[in-house]
Amino acid sequence: MHNRTKEKAQARLDDINRHRIIVHKQRHQCLIGVPEFDDDLLQDLTDRALATSMQVKENMITLNRALLQQQPQAIQLRAMRRAYQRLNGSTEDLTYAHALEMISLLSEGHGKSLSLPNGITCEIIYTQLCLFYAQDLYHESHDSAVPVMVTIPGLTNLAEGKRLSAIVHNSVNALDKVNKRVVFDLNRLKLPLTIRTRKPGDRFYPYKAPGSKKLKNFMIDLKIPRHLRDRQLLLVDGEDQILWIIGIRRSNYAIISANTQQILELSIGEDQ
Repeated sequence: MHNRTKEKAQARLDDINRHRIIVHKQRHQCLIGVPEFDDDLLQDLTDRALATSMQVKENMITLNRALLQQQPQAIQLRAMRRAYQRLNGSTEDLTYAHALEMISLLSEGHGKSLSLPNGITCEIIYTQLCLFYAQDLYHESHDSAVPVMVTIPGLTNLAEGKRLSAIVHNSVNALDKVNKRVVFDLNRLKLPLTIRTRKPGDRFYPYKAPGSKKLKNFMIDLKIPRHLRDRQLLLVDGEDQILWIIGIRRSNYAIISANTQQILELSIGEDQ
């Protein structure tokens, strides 16, 4: 009787151990996503997901949160690793736990972030999950912070390979249709014009809008990422009034009218 009880107990322990082994194997498969024979398919699906959700910008990788949240976790894991690899060149230091934290961040609000290996920050910036080297974006020196006087007429070199073109016209009909172009009544401008970055206390009078707004609040309303606000170039007049958030929005100052005699046309282009 005693032996039969012992045999039953041993058989039960064997069943429990077999069950634990099966569960362990299943959990291991979850860690790698899916069984190996499906890996090629998952890589292809990840490529397709990233083709529509990932963008490579200056010193930054951005992932569309909404699109990634629609993907199964196996795709999300690979997408996170791929984005990290694109920025860092390797995924050697990125663990499974890191990738899971990145996935959890998708459901967090704007401004939430986490630190990843090798000085990389993963941060929610409005609708995007962004990966970047914090030192590059938040602590780099800003050459553009030094005021630059605008040459009128002529070309003025800006930061990051851009340049500002200034052309004076005597007729509205002479204006070209150029992207990122603004026009001002030259005779109503207080010269010289200068390009600088923002500073405390700046206010902006948006075109066709009543009154003024703090520049900081205006940039937040436009969803300009925090790390770009200090680098955004501004065109100001001789009294330091902001005429143009360059490439984004002009002000209410010096609008051309039927009485305008000279028109200043400003546009942004690539440095040749």
